[in-house]
Amino acid sequence: MQSDTRPRIVVAGFQHETNTFSPAGTTYEDFVLGGGWLPMTRGRDLLDAFPSLNIPLAGFIRAAGEDAGSSPAALIPATLIPVLWASAEPANTVETAAFERICDLILDAIRQAGEIDGVYLDLHGAMVTATHEDGEGEILRRVRAAVGPDCPIVASFDLHANLSPDAAAIADALTIYRTYPHLDMDETGARAWRLLRWMLASGGRPARAYRQAQVVIPLSAQCTDFGPLRALYSRLEESAPGLLSADIALGFPPADIRDMGPAVVAYAQSQAVADEAARAFCAELEAAVETLDNTLLSPAEAVRQALAMTEDGGAVVLADVQDNSGAGALSDTTGLLAALAARGATVIALGD
Repeated sequence: MQSDTRPRIVVAGFQHETNTFSPAGTTYEDFVLGGGWLPMTRGRDLLDAFPSLNIPLAGFIRAAGEDAGSSPAALIPATLIPVLWASAEPANTVETAAFERICDLILDAIRQAGEIDGVYLDLHGAMVTATHEDGEGEILRRVRAAVGPDCPIVASFDLHANLSPDAAAIADALTIYRTYPHLDMDETGARAWRLLRWMLASGGRPARAYRQAQVVIPLSAQCTDFGPLRALYSRLEESAPGLLSADIALGFPPADIRDMGPAVVAYAQSQAVADEAARAFCAELEAAVETLDNTLLSPAEAVRQALAMTEDGGAVVLADVQDNSGAGALSDTTGLLAALAARGATVIALGD
């Protein structure tokens, strides 16, 4: 990077949360439409459409922009080169043609960008394609091949990522959501910028450590609002000497792949600090699993309790957590409806 020029950073997003048990596959058109997310967005439109959203790419763009308007010498203003952002609703594997087409759009833009000083990728972490179990690992591998070993690559992942050893080894740094429900998506992107800014300012790379936990945590037990996960994730915010960042992915069990499950990454100014942080957080996560609350009720029992709670008015929300369209299900089961009808419930609202 030349001292008299602003660093040129390529930014792109390609997201999918793959449920390999879902009956519905994922096509290129699904990414074009976007579903519950923005439709596929390309080029300069990213800088107009995203900054106001709670999405990692938006947080990265805003953080880099805020630094660009700041005066301290430690802050490095950046020139962003926006490529595309594409996401499709959770479903079964991404078709090979769709994966290859979107990857090619990103890689072609990188090759045409000229000299660049870094890459930021807004990924999910649980993408499975028809030909690649580890979709993000393959994306990162191709981007690394395009930019070479000396160009820093940072990426942000969802808390439900199935973070593979390959992805952790290829990226120079990863940041991961720290809340479920996901309230900190934009902040996760901003943290990715701050790690990249550290690399640009120092001219180096952080020491990296990665650990896979020997546990599987169901989605219904992954809430970070209470219990041991709240305590664990709050400690990620604590600053230890020499530790730059540490994050935990809890995994996405509906993806039936080799590397499904929780993992920890840590970045530090020394290998010893990174290794110890990853070891400690992984050990605490494995210990916490035994005390996680995963209480699930049958439809009949859930309805019985709900009706008892509303005898004097009020409302209760019942959720079929296994028929969640946000995790790749079709939202077409009728178990709760049948249980409500069996109990004679009349004042209800049902949504999918």
